[in-house]
Amino acid sequence: MHESLPSDVAEFIREHITSLEQLEILLWLRRRATCGFTAAEVSRDLRTLESSALKRLSALATRGLLERTGDSRTATFCYRTLAPDLDATLGRVDEAYATRRYSVIDLLFSKPIDDLMVFSRGTPR
Repeated sequence: MHESLPSDVAEFIREHITSLEQLEILLWLRRRATCGFTAAEVSRDLRTLESSALKRLSALATRGLLERTGDSRTATFCYRTLAPDLDATLGRVDEAYATRRYSVIDLLFSKPIDDLMVFSRGTPR
């Protein structure tokens, strides 16, 4: 159960992560010492669709968790944070994902899915 996760890890996941793919992309970029990865490179390494990787990368950049350079056709991404406490928390998220993967996945899948709730209400976004 996700109760076994440290509170800052669970809070970070609840507030910033919307999917397992997004989490894996963020952690993948965090582990790289270099910058300037394209969605194609990320998707190739993580074996996901390029369009999906681009969507996740863009969402992470919008949330301030990644740095984005270039336009939509030449976009590159880099993990860079100005908040040392956020980087430290993400380090603990990475550790939890490596050692308590089931708990992290359980937490992710227990979150409400906004798009389904919007659809069920019939409210356009």
